Amino acid sequence: MRGLYSRRAAVAYACVFSTLAVATTHAGCSPDSGGEADAGPDRGGGIIPPPAPADAGSCDLTKPFGDPAIIPSVNLPDAESGTLSADERTFYNMVKKDGWWHIYASKRQNVDGEFGPPQLFEGIRPKANLPEDFDPFLSFDGTEFFFSSIRTDSGPGTPGHFDIMVARRLSPDVPFDEPIGVGKINTTGIERAPAPVANNSVLYFSSQAGENAPARIYKSARWGADFGASEVVDLGPTPTDSSPLPDQSDLTLFFSSTRPGGQKDDIWVARRQSVTEKFEPPTNTADVAALNSAWNDAPRWLSADGCRIYLASDRPIPNGAEAGKFRMYVAKRPK
Repeated sequence: MRGLYSRRAAVAYACVFSTLAVATTHAGCSPDSGGEADAGPDRGGGIIPPPAPADAGSCDLTKPFGDPAIIPSVNLPDAESGTLSADERTFYNMVKKDGWWHIYASKRQNVDGEFGPPQLFEGIRPKANLPEDFDPFLSFDGTEFFFSSIRTDSGPGTPGHFDIMVARRLSPDVPFDEPIGVGKINTTGIERAPAPVANNSVLYFSSQAGENAPARIYKSARWGADFGASEVVDLGPTPTDSSPLPDQSDLTLFFSSTRPGGQKDDIWVARRQSVTEKFEPPTNTADVAALNSAWNDAPRWLSADGCRIYLASDRPIPNGAEAGKFRMYVAKRPK
């Protein structure tokens, strides 16, 4: 059936996920088990983060991010915000062509190089001249491609106007399967901005009841080969929070918010000492102060080593181009 895993395929994926994400073997996934996996949640304790790109350098994580620099090669006339692959050499962008938003991919040779021309990303089976796709995010191990969509023919798990979908594959060397709705997280409202933690054990996203309703940040824990019911992330009282971006450890969360103390949509950061604790009160100063402007700013992607953050902003740019259009920037911590 279109977009639906068989029992065997789902089990196989759960086993592959567990070996990638945790240091111990997932129960029931030994070579002698016949591939059957248990159905319980697997949060894992031994995270195996992907290595930073060899040409990425290093930084002082105690120092704040510097001023954002625009990325000219991805800021096309009809492009919006996007995210990157773990090695920072592929950029996944939202591009509007012929009146429809779809996800495109651009490549470069190294993290300081310019991206080449965008090509339609065929991995998620884009629908020409049909409902659109937004908010791409490739998992750090390359096996899950998350995005939000207004597709209307995607079967179970996609009940709303904007739903979060995922295309999966057993390894980065094979094509993605047909996208499906993510677990139990989608509602009849608007779900957007999916962002998994490094070992794919938790998925963050934003949700709102309707176009004019306030947005909140939610998270959902891995449950076997998919994600379970979601819960709101307690970040204190706020008009609206969106665009969640966790770090590799799930101890730091960047996000965009209109809460008091900011300008418009500012980038805020919240931290905690353990994944079992709630986040401490967020701040938009300290290491994120240079990221914010008098316009709207949102975090989009954080490098594996925590040294570079990519953000979207609709601030005016030095050459006199108009404000109000989101463009991509990158900011770095000093070495």
